[in-house]
Amino acid sequence: MKFYNVYIDCVSVLTIYVLDVLVDTSSILSSFQERLERLHNEFNGQVNNLQSELTDIKDIKEDLTRYIRELEQANDDLERAKRATVTSLEDFESRLNLAIERNAFLESELDEKEDLKVTVQRLKDEARGKDLVRVVH
Repeated sequence: MKFYNVYIDCVSVLTIYVLDVLVDTSSILSSFQERLERLHNEFNGQVNNLQSELTDIKDIKEDLTRYIRELEQANDDLERAKRATVTSLEDFESRLNLAIERNAFLESELDEKEDLKVTVQRLKDEARGKDLVRVVH
């Protein structure tokens, strides 16, 4: 009986010890579960924030890509306009040079005409002078 009583006492002590360990394990497990849940929530919040930032960055990238495309198109338009202006200017310069040459030629002819008028007038004056000399003689 004595052995039985010792056995019962040992079983009781072991049962109490196992129950204490179970309680401690349960509280540790509960603590870990709470921590895991808290960390899970934090990480989900961080993931959501990062996804939101990623969406914002993608939107900004799309806006910048669209803006770059618009700038390239505007640049192409400006280059086309520049080429057209240069061509137009070259054409105008060519026509202006022809007009200057023509004006120079016409001025030269006018000068010749003036010279001829002066010569004709001198010759007329000389002829009148000779006619006057003949009439007087």
